[in-house]
Amino acid sequence: MVLSKFLKPAGPGAPKGAAGPPPEAPRVGLASLLRQPIQMVPEREQFLREGLAEGLRFFETFNESRLNLAFGSFDPDMKKALYEVLFLLHVNPPAFKEYKFTGVELERTGGVVREKPVETSAELYVEGAPHGVEGIERLSPVFRDAFSEHIQKTFGLTVTPHSTFGFNPIVSIHSLGSIGTMGHKSRASDLDLQVQYELEPFLIDTQGQTDATLREALVRELKHGMGKLRAERGLPEALLQDPKEREALQRDATQQVLKTFPLLYRYLVTRERNYGTDLAGANAGALRSQILGELVQLLKRAAQLAHGEEMAKQEALLQEKLKRVQKYLNARYPTVEIYLFSCSNDDYRRGHHGSTLTNK
Repeated sequence: MVLSKFLKPAGPGAPKGAAGPPPEAPRVGLASLLRQPIQMVPEREQFLREGLAEGLRFFETFNESRLNLAFGSFDPDMKKALYEVLFLLHVNPPAFKEYKFTGVELERTGGVVREKPVETSAELYVEGAPHGVEGIERLSPVFRDAFSEHIQKTFGLTVTPHSTFGFNPIVSIHSLGSIGTMGHKSRASDLDLQVQYELEPFLIDTQGQTDATLREALVRELKHGMGKLRAERGLPEALLQDPKEREALQRDATQQVLKTFPLLYRYLVTRERNYGTDLAGANAGALRSQILGELVQLLKRAAQLAHGEEMAKQEALLQEKLKRVQKYLNARYPTVEIYLFSCSNDDYRRGHHGSTLTNK
């Protein structure tokens, strides 16, 4: 069940008068393929458009039915907690460094549970933490109005589509597992929410990319692979001074790079193939698609290697924010069992998922 998503079109309310695309950069080498539009046979393009529209309609219908089922089963506190999860992951104002609220303590006496209101506070601001939920302005009509009203009443704020982080790194918030328990548990419902994020903007800056810069990126990938293999094999760094050991590591790392970037490595590093000749051949369409896939992956990897340390810090800050939101929920809605855990888009694409036990 997807609570937040970016699949819906912006609709008639989308901003108008936006600036047009920047002038196309000079076409230089293989990187120029990234600046050329994808061309398809009209019949195939129409087929894909119709398939996409049909898939979106199915998704919307299926997701709306699950949202109706869930919100029909949620008690008032569960709904409020969900609204506040969405909002608190979207914003990060310094004013929330000490957010005061009325929490609830559960007192158990003789087998009877009583709720006792307590005045308390939560530190919800995490300096520099990624925040911003993509598509928050296009929530399902099942709970959109109730969400906005609750946030205005509780926090005195209006939800805006953009975050102060610069872009919205949280691309989806969705529940995992069964929601069947919500119809028959009298006090508490367990709901696991996966927060899926992308800490780098989706668009790739291709300006200034040339064959030389792409070749440098491949060499960095090779050096990174050698360092990773050395660490995995427990070899001391000084061993790289031995030509034989270095050659062995380079050979194995090269095989890994060749497996991931077979065309780019042969075009730009060994130069055993000529992309100008190949792209003029009969199989140019399929070849172009393969090259584009490798280019996108290489540029993404180059950004990760260049900013890996910064991205690790950002991930740690996001984890800290999730923990603080979780602690706040536990204090404000102790009978509601919502558990937050995260998963990056990169891990998701590799089939790796976060653990639902993170905050349990």
